[in-house]
Amino acid sequence: SIDHFNQPEMVADFIFYSNTVLTVIFMAELMLKIYAYGPTYFFQNPMNTFDCFIIVPSLFELIFSQTITISSFRAFRLFQIFQLPRVRQFYSSFAKLLRLVGSTIFNVLPFALVLMGFTFMFTIVGLHLFGGKQTINQ
Repeated sequence: SIDHFNQPEMVADFIFYSNTVLTVIFMAELMLKIYAYGPTYFFQNPMNTFDCFIIVPSLFELIFSQTITISSFRAFRLFQIFQLPRVRQFYSSFAKLLRLVGSTIFNVLPFALVLMGFTFMFTIVGLHLFGGKQTINQ
């Protein structure tokens, strides 16, 4: 989490306001989808039910955050990451692009390792040649 001990007030305010804005946006999306599909058809799709399961606890956290701390609801929002396979399911061109990037990474890996080796060797040579010889005039 981005929360940490002795954090500046500006960071805490940013976290609070971004949490509020994103929760309202996701809640508006949920309400629009329920209105567009109708409650019966909306809850037949498991991904829509999953969205509802994630957004409703976030809304409760937003409402009750001033009275009690319910920070455990924040962990539920991490489950929205699992919606990424849904993007690949509906967009076949995106899936092709991901496969292409995956296969390219394996083809470029040997070149990247050689490049890292040369970078490491020339860094060591530079340290031996120029290390400690630079002076800073004040």
